[in-house]
Amino acid sequence: MHPFRHAASKAALGSALTALLLTERRTTGAVSLAHFWLRRARRLLPALGVFLLCVALYAWLLAPATELDAIRRDGLATIGYVANWRAILAHQDYWAIFRSASPLEHTWSLSIEEQFYILWPLVFVGILAVARRRIAPAVLVTCVVLAAGSAALMVALYEP
Repeated sequence: MHPFRHAASKAALGSALTALLLTERRTTGAVSLAHFWLRRARRLLPALGVFLLCVALYAWLLAPATELDAIRRDGLATIGYVANWRAILAHQDYWAIFRSASPLEHTWSLSIEEQFYILWPLVFVGILAVARRRIAPAVLVTCVVLAAGSAALMVALYEP
């Protein structure tokens, strides 16, 4: 998937996730983080488990010995939903993940999604605690501030 289209799909995910949280708040009067995370786990973990089992079989039966260490590290990072941080800390070129032969290189995207599933509901509950009545404007302001902070951090940390 093209990186810009991928970013747009992640933005849509954030909108859908926020809509789910707003709906739960409106219908029940609260947001149950435990139930939210349990629903996400039931939806995503079975497919991830099957995928990792297939990758393990590939590594055991077909992968060249030179790839095994990278597959093992990628697998552990995938299980912990930190594949994006593993790539960053390894100083991996962003575009290299699209040229790599590793069957797990693409899981950086899943890691970002899962980190969002963990962090955004916590931020949302914090917004609910602070902005008891005007929730939608508070969510919008929070998103704008976080996006601006992220952009500023990217500029500050950029090394050509």
